[in-house]
Amino acid sequence: MELLKDSKQGQLSNKLQRLGMIDL
Repeated sequence: MELLKDSKQGQLSNKLQRLGMIDL
């Protein structure tokens, strides 16, 4: 389940980064 969560978070982060809303 942790893997699934990590994958989901990664996708979200990728989307936000593409929009330039977050800077990590």
